[in-house]
Amino acid sequence: MMPVIAAVGSNHLIANEICLLTENILNGKIPISCFRTDEIQNIAPADFYICAPTQYDKLRHVLPSQRLFIFELIPTSTFFLEIARIPKKSTVYVFNNLLPYTKTLISYCIALGIDNLCFKAIAYENMSLSEITSCLKKAKYIIGVDRFVGPEVLLSPFYKKYLQKDVKIIAAKRTASVRSSCIFLHALATFYYTHAQKEYHCLLQFSPPTDASVLALKKLAIKIDETINNIRTASVQIIANQIDLSAKETCAEISFYDLNDNKQNDFSCLSHIVNRLLLTFAILNKKLEYISK
Repeated sequence: MMPVIAAVGSNHLIANEICLLTENILNGKIPISCFRTDEIQNIAPADFYICAPTQYDKLRHVLPSQRLFIFELIPTSTFFLEIARIPKKSTVYVFNNLLPYTKTLISYCIALGIDNLCFKAIAYENMSLSEITSCLKKAKYIIGVDRFVGPEVLLSPFYKKYLQKDVKIIAAKRTASVRSSCIFLHALATFYYTHAQKEYHCLLQFSPPTDASVLALKKLAIKIDETINNIRTASVQIIANQIDLSAKETCAEISFYDLNDNKQNDFSCLSHIVNRLLLTFAILNKKLEYISK
């Protein structure tokens, strides 16, 4: 069964960022829909809703808590390496739509030892235009999330005219933290495992087995095998994303059984294979649960 996943953000820029990030983790295996927070009550129910921490309080009042997941969005390592190259005591403007995340970005920098710069916030939804333009005219260094410091906002004609020609802009590509990603992946794996287990128990009711039940059991074994590989690859992708989102994980798929072998057409043999696959799946999911804590 294909789960329904919705990415939710305060605006379409953030919703799309979460959507693309989820697609990246899952290698495009599952379609993801994008919605603004104020649209969420008007959509068809989903199995999973993913949002940033700032939207959680709003969404938890209208969505089932067991289906709501937070992605803690953090810049990749390359962003901080670029900031560390800025000359000491320089003034660095942190550009974002809202003030809280500018403070978060500054706290990340300080926690990593980048504490020899003078950080100043530009929150364009919380400041007057005169305040914003005054800062932009003086800025030699600007940092921020790629969606806000790119052509959609900062480099749009509206703001670009206020920038110095030689301004240095450092754009952060964000990923979800390992823990928040694994909490979601653990829930997704549980979803698949539960459905596979139910389907398996239904097929065991056929006595004696029919050709149709044998074929269905073989298809189930193949599906579980593929899902294990997809979850395994996603877990490695989560780690790779912490460094660089372009570091695409291409783990070789491991087939635990040769399910194309005609010898594997016996119901009892296939039943044994499915049992072993479900056990492997359960162990993998237990590891995800451990990382999530």
